[in-house]
This record gives sequence, structure tokens and C-alpha cells, in this order.
Amino acid sequence: MNLQKTMADVVKDGEWKREERSDGWITVQRRRYRNRFAGSRGKAVVEINTNFKAAEIKVPIYIYNVAKDVTVCDINKSVDCIRSLCQEADLIALQETWLLPHDLSFLGTIDDNFAFTGTSAVDTSVGVLRGRPYGGVALLWRKTAFPAVTVINCTSVRLAAVKISLSDRSFVVFSVYMPTDCSDNLLEFTECLSEINAVIESNSVESVFILGDFNAHPGELFANELLSFCSERLWSCVDMNTLPSDTYTYVSDAHGCLRWLDHCVVTDAALPAVISVSVLYDSYWSDHIPVLLQCKFNNINKHTTLRKPDAQ
Repeated sequence: MNLQKTMADVVKDGEWKREERSDGWITVQRRRYRNRFAGSRGKAVVEINTNFKAAEIKVPIYIYNVAKDVTVCDINKSVDCIRSLCQEADLIALQETWLLPHDLSFLGTIDDNFAFTGTSAVDTSVGVLRGRPYGGVALLWRKTAFPAVTVINCTSVRLAAVKISLSDRSFVVFSVYMPTDCSDNLLEFTECLSEINAVIESNSVESVFILGDFNAHPGELFANELLSFCSERLWSCVDMNTLPSDTYTYVSDAHGCLRWLDHCVVTDAALPAVISVSVLYDSYWSDHIPVLLQCKFNNINKHTTLRKPDAQ
């Protein structure tokens, strides 16, 4: 059975495979693949005072079978825009990559200076699949800026995480893609937050940056739950704490409504490293808009102890 041409081939060749169109994509049955792929780490000397820029964005960077209203130009533009972010940022968190498990290595072709890890939300072990790919998260990091990186295995396919060591300081970075905000999904939302907390505790690192699409608009169910969770653990949602109330990170293609769904959450120990947070409104090339977090890691204490709230 022939497969429709992958986005990697589109980027390389600039045209679709000529074949009969179908309403959905189909993959042939294949052996089970692991859902995680870690790229090379690289080796380099890094200055501890180097500024850190982490851009978190949600954009389909890889599409196995494209919807009828998406063109080759749209795909190339998405990849090119991520490459342009690689020129400015040292770490990029991606959500909703639409990657299949065996295609995660495509992340390594975006920029040769970046290593990567990614998780697919698509389970190919079930055999034949129909419909477009969905979900998926990834992290890209500059190899010269972060030479010592360990990929952290997460149970949820909504999470990707790495532990980064710089001299005598270390921190953890998450890329997260939460389910749609509704009461039926609240349990899954809180389970993801609980897994993040468990990963933090098991890795004995207090400085943590959690970047991604939380599907949490201020004043609504998921945002209220997120802020409550943060308060209990002395975390901070730095964008909601500092940006104006009319901030938005998502524009609906259907009816043009503006939503603030993408956030930067940090632990109490990581907060001193945050210099600024901003939304890159001039980089509008997806329905979600990139968020830029600038950090300076020498502001993180060499040895920190996680403070827990007083018992009630």
C-alpha cells in the first residue's frame, strides 16, 4: 500500500506525490515503535552568564497527509518560521507537532545546530489508522548552549521534558500540550499537572520551566485549576502575572476570537532567572502565536531547596 508523501519530502522536493486523493490518511501496519526519540546532544563549553531565550510555540511542523485547505507553501512556511526562531532562541518548545512515532527524527532536520527530543500522540501499534495525525510535543535545544542534556521519560504523551546541566546549576524544561478546556477533560488536565510535579520531585531539581499550550484561558475552568495548582506548590505563571489582561496567544481561524491559551509556568526556584516574557505578535504564522521567555541562569542559586507551603 502506498503512503502519501510526508511533509519532510515536501520540504525537500517542493511538490506532492501525484496520486489519487482520499478523505483521510492511512498508514500500513508496521512493527511497534517507541514513542520517543532523543537527538544528539553535542559537546561545547558554555558561559554560565549567557542569556537564555526559550520560545514556546504551538504549530503543526510536520503533516503526514495535509487537509484540503493546507498547501505546500503553508507547510514550508511553518518549517521556515521555526528555523527563523532557531536563529534567535536557544530552546524551543513545540506542541501539536502531528508527528508519527517513526517520523520523530524529522525534528533533527529543522536546524543542524539543535538537538531534540519528541513524543508522538499517535499509537501506530493498532495497525491501520485513519484521519489526520494529532497531538505531539517536542523540545529543541542549541547544542553549543546546552552541552549536557538528559531526556526525561514521561508517561503522558502530552509531555516532553529534559534536564539541563550548566556547571553547578541544573534545571528542567517541559513542553506541554493540554486537552481542550471542558469539564470532561479536567481529570486528564490535573493528571498531567500531577505527573509534572512527580517528575520534578523524582529528579531532585528545583528550578523548572513548564512551557506550552495549556488550553487555559484566564477566568475559565482550566486556568483556575492551573493557578490553584501553582499556588499550592509555589509555582508562578509568569505570563499571566506580568502581561496585560488583553494579551492573547491564539486566534480562531473559524470566527476570529482571541484566546490566551499558551503559558510559561516556573517553580519558585526558577523565578529569579526570568528576565522577561512577551508574545511575538509579529510572528503570526499559525493560529497560535509564539511566546518568548528570556532567562539568565546565573540568577539561579547553585543549591536550592524546594519550599513547600505551610500546612493548613
